[in-house]
Amino acid sequence: MASEQLWVVAACFNVSRVITQFIERVLVQPDVNHLLLIDDGSSDATVAEIRT
Repeated sequence: MASEQLWVVAACFNVSRVITQFIERVLVQPDVNHLLLIDDGSSDATVAEIRT
C-alpha cells in the first residue's frame, strides 16, 4: 500500500505580517507532508517573508 500524503494549499494576499506564523502552525501538524503557498499578487512583503 502506498503511503498517503497530505498537502496544504493556501492562497496568500497581503499577509506578510502573519504568513510566518501560519507556515509554522501548518508545518507542526504531524499529518502535513507538504505546504504549497500561492501568492495572488501581494503588494506587501508576503513573497519575501515566504522565501525566508
